Amino acid sequence: DNSGVLYQDNAGAGFGTSYIDSFTDIQTLIGSNANLDNFVIDSGSSIDSIDGGSDGNNSLTGRDTDNEWDISGSNSGILYQDNAGAGFGTSYVDAFSNIQSLIGSDANLDIFVMGTTGSIESIDGGSDSNNTLIANDIANEWHITSDNGGVLYQDNAGAGYGTSYVDSFNSVQHLKGSESFLDIFVMATSSSIDSIDGGGDGNNSLTARDADNEWHITGDNSGVLYQDNAGAGFGTSYIDSFTDIQTLIGSNANLDNFVIDSGSSIDSIDGGSDGNNSLTGRDTDNEWDISGSNSGILYQDNAGAGFGTSYVDAFSNIQSLIGSDANLDIFVMG
Repeated sequence: DNSGVLYQDNAGAGFGTSYIDSFTDIQTLIGSNANLDNFVIDSGSSIDSIDGGSDGNNSLTGRDTDNEWDISGSNSGILYQDNAGAGFGTSYVDAFSNIQSLIGSDANLDIFVMGTTGSIESIDGGSDSNNTLIANDIANEWHITSDNGGVLYQDNAGAGYGTSYVDSFNSVQHLKGSESFLDIFVMATSSSIDSIDGGGDGNNSLTARDADNEWHITGDNSGVLYQDNAGAGFGTSYIDSFTDIQTLIGSNANLDNFVIDSGSSIDSIDGGSDGNNSLTGRDTDNEWDISGSNSGILYQDNAGAGFGTSYVDAFSNIQSLIGSDANLDIFVMG
């Protein structure tokens, strides 16, 4: 507790030569203002305060335990033990500042929580494969650029990406959006993510890779996103699970096939401008209201008494409509 060893840096090849072999009862650690500082917390250890100094290239590596990181300011915050989903646990770094890179456990999960004014240059979740990043409670844009990696921006009201407040994240498998504002998730070519939770706003969107895609809608505004498999069933998933995503947006350069499971629904589908997209309805009695060019609404059939309840509230840029194999479909041209 408030103790350790101070080494010269060894250019990334482990610890260098120690020049303070032991320190104890030191509550505040302050790094160099001219060079990088890496702070590594051993299992069971703790420190009251870390200030990385003004170099701008400092890192903090958490314990090899389940961790929660509360990023409450610019490159600053608090590091806690995880509390099994019941809020933050006990802090073991009571305050850190001037830390640009956060590095999680290689053996346990890490949860990174962005405070309302929090920002960080780099997050590395570590190799546990069960790490989560929770966005600020603002309108957000997420650009997923690699396997479980990307950049998190403030939304810019449709005028491209805004200002980034997580400049880089990697080894983060689960993304969770704002509870109060919209979140826009955009997949770059060759990128993937294990899971996306749009948050509770009710106005979130997901834009697919610029590739042939198959969307499997398996619940209410939820499902799985696959590479297309050239008509031979679903291909390999590149979003294993999405939830609380109200709007799905396909590729502008390639085909998108949207398949709705029984009991599932989606607020809005935009197939993208490729011109070769399809929508397959539930395996129930369906009514299709085609009200515009390659666009409309998809309803449950209402036994001849007008349209029933919609389960695709709006679709657009869908060139091919595919009905149920086991039930009737009624197509109504508006």
